[in-house]
Amino acid sequence: KFAGLQQVAILKDGFSAYRNQQGQLGTRIISPVRKQYRANFQDKFLSDTTQVDAALYSSTVLLDSRPTAYYEGEKRSEHSLRLGSIPNADNIPWQMLANSHGQLYNIKQLRNTFAPISKDQPIICFGEISHYAVIAWFVLSELLQYPDVRVYDDGYLYWQDDLSHSVQNSYEELGFLP
Repeated sequence: KFAGLQQVAILKDGFSAYRNQQGQLGTRIISPVRKQYRANFQDKFLSDTTQVDAALYSSTVLLDSRPTAYYEGEKRSEHSLRLGSIPNADNIPWQMLANSHGQLYNIKQLRNTFAPISKDQPIICFGEISHYAVIAWFVLSELLQYPDVRVYDDGYLYWQDDLSHSVQNSYEELGFLP
């Protein structure tokens, strides 16, 4: 969808689960035909640092999708210089959205996870870069039908690298979700 594709699907529970449930596999050999594809990137799905800066002073939910230990400033990735998160961010780590096999939880569980966030609020999801954030984006935007969800593609690594940006790393500064 980010690149403008409209017909996008994900195999429920992944290929291994499909195969384990005796899903039909084709045997026909397909010869791909080379074509040129021009991506039509959709800015409506992405946020930049200026938009995240503005979100600090608005009702926009900043959603940190990284593991809780990163969010709380107990751990950092090898690439991160500073512990913590973007100020006022809330944390719903991607591990709360999928089981240990990477399969997303059912819709009811996902709705419960995101129940504290109103569908009326804009949401910006982020991670170290965007790999954790797109899981939250997919669940919120595509499965739960939240209308205004974006990904901060640069993520926390870019944010914390700019020393003019503050970071939160104590319980008093963390987000507002119950």
